Amino acid sequence: MNCLQTNGVLLDDNWCAFLKKHDFLVGLSIDGPEELHDHYRPLKGDKPSFKKVMRGIETMKKHGVKFNTLTVINNVNVEHPLTVYNFLKSISSEFMQFIPVVEQMEVETAQPQLIFPKSTTEKQLTPFSVDGSKYGDFMVAVFNEWVRKDVGKVIVQLFDNALAAWHGEEPNVCVYRKECGDTMIIERNGDIYSCDHYVYPEYRLGNVMDGKIHKTVTQKLQKKV
Repeated sequence: MNCLQTNGVLLDDNWCAFLKKHDFLVGLSIDGPEELHDHYRPLKGDKPSFKKVMRGIETMKKHGVKFNTLTVINNVNVEHPLTVYNFLKSISSEFMQFIPVVEQMEVETAQPQLIFPKSTTEKQLTPFSVDGSKYGDFMVAVFNEWVRKDVGKVIVQLFDNALAAWHGEEPNVCVYRKECGDTMIIERNGDIYSCDHYVYPEYRLGNVMDGKIHKTVTQKLQKKV
């Protein structure tokens, strides 16, 4: 099986036929129903993207493409856990990932930007970052709904990994494991990083166009990180 992460706005019949033929599992980014999704996911010119994402979902269904959903939990949709959860069920998502967004900005500039975590400049959270306690409340509300109605029908990644750890098994998500390092990320320009938590210039491993993938992914920096 191959995997692809996308916002879904360009998924058409040709793409979906290709994805089905080559057995792709698609991770689709969608943050809830229209008003919640469009709050932080505009297209160029500040146009909404929700309808294009939904068109992509329907096209995947038509072609029988397997997909799961990745939902970024921000300061807006965190207030609507059951609305988000039930919406995802309504679009036939049977595997859900809820990812809290926590980004920093420099206090001096007050502009959101990519800041190296070890930077010594004074930092603060961006306005769209989710509060930790509210994210906890969000997941508790989702759990209470899921455990009553959807056990065995819907997989919520966080609950699945917690259960694996509880039974002494190795969770499949790197942040819940003792060691990581076998899942890298490729940016649109071909740059390779250790994972999506390390997309900083200091952790750039190389580029797919270098033609040395094996050497890139087994170098000392990757193992150290």
